[in-house]
Amino acid sequence: MIAQKIFSRLCTGGLMAIFAAASAFGQPQILGGAKERQPSYGEMENFTILSYTDLDGWDQAAEFRVSKDGKHAYISNYQGFSIVDVSDPSKPKVISQVKNDPSVQSQYIDVLGNILVINQDGVRDEKIKTWDGGIRLFDIADPAKPREVGFFKTDVAPRRGVHGFWLHEDPKQGKFAFIATTKEGYYDNILMIVDITNPAQPKEVARWWFPGQWTAGGEKPGENWVEPDRGLREGLPKIWVALHDVTVYKDRAYLAYRDQGVIILDISDVRKPTMISQIKWSPPEEGNTHSIGIVVPSHGGRPDIIVAGDELVRPEHCPFGYMHVIDVRNEKNPVQISTFRLPLNRFCR
Repeated sequence: MIAQKIFSRLCTGGLMAIFAAASAFGQPQILGGAKERQPSYGEMENFTILSYTDLDGWDQAAEFRVSKDGKHAYISNYQGFSIVDVSDPSKPKVISQVKNDPSVQSQYIDVLGNILVINQDGVRDEKIKTWDGGIRLFDIADPAKPREVGFFKTDVAPRRGVHGFWLHEDPKQGKFAFIATTKEGYYDNILMIVDITNPAQPKEVARWWFPGQWTAGGEKPGENWVEPDRGLREGLPKIWVALHDVTVYKDRAYLAYRDQGVIILDISDVRKPTMISQIKWSPPEEGNTHSIGIVVPSHGGRPDIIVAGDELVRPEHCPFGYMHVIDVRNEKNPVQISTFRLPLNRFCR
């Protein structure tokens, strides 16, 4: 499950097709023989498309999860979410869909046991002036009949609400949602930890923010900080200080904090998260850290290696955001040991 979550977080776009590794089954390659070059934008190697679904017209998929038994895919669709029966991967079948209010969108989805959660993020539409940001919680014991059991509101318009999040179960402390959200009195997105052990009564148990974000408490943002919600439109010498997404593994939370890079928190006491360390590359480079993946260690302990991906989307970025491989064996001193950048993207030819 952890690997599947990492894959869906680090991928851009959505689940529009179901793939199988062709080379493993001796099937023909889509781009056979291209051994000495990386595939360019939009190309694939060593994969064969087994099937396709347009999700009954909900074709703007954003993120997905797959059940542990491999029978169902849960897909956020901006306008809500779809549950797809993939027990026969050659014949995916949409078995249920839940629609959002038009004022909010859902790019993120996660599943923990029989609980499915989607984010509620205010849409960018000048005609829509009001919305409630937060997370919606559903009982999916019957995937064909998802039942909404709870809602946790974090904020209201004009602030956006919840963006990236991660569900985590601690055997001693309970079930939690680690969410990146706007909040009145804070400068851009912060971390909020919500207890969802009882999904009908979600409750906040902790929050964490980068120093300078708590404006209501007298903290002052840096003079070079990008205005909230302007991060993808502005770049250096300004920096974007906002939590975009979270990855949780065992008693650690890894925060993708835009131009502040990767921040590691100790969550051995979920109600008292404490910062262990930080690594960033902006400046001199523009950062916009988007997501973090865990290389699951064979020794069963905390990870030795994590992987971070950037989100740089303006035309002047060619190539744009790339992958950072980070050694975290010494948590107090994480070290970038390599990077990987594709030679082409949609802005490069």
